[in-house]
Amino acid sequence: MKKLVIALLLATLVLQGAAYAKLVGGKVVSTDAAANTVTISQTNPETGANENVTVWVNDKTTYSGVAALSGVKANDEVWVDAQEDAATKNWIATSVQRLEIPVAPATVVTESTSTATAKTTVQ
Repeated sequence: MKKLVIALLLATLVLQGAAYAKLVGGKVVSTDAAANTVTISQTNPETGANENVTVWVNDKTTYSGVAALSGVKANDEVWVDAQEDAATKNWIATSVQRLEIPVAPATVVTESTSTATAKTTVQ
């Protein structure tokens, strides 16, 4: 009986300490430096619906592509690894990665006085 009680207590402690992880990827809607939050628009993989997810940052959050939250701007593409805070149910960012989205060179088509068409690539 004593072993059963100890096993149940240990199982309770382990379950209480369990944290849920989440990867949030999408376009930044807004940041709030005073509240230490970033709100990201993403597509829900289960429903296909567009949703906003707010993630809190703290002094343990690491950054890639920017030095701090102040470098993250609206319309930036980001990936955020987050852990759910058991007490508040808020998502706390462990890392924020600002993605560099390459822009394809534009092709400008111009017509000359002859029948030939010239293509110019703008970089």
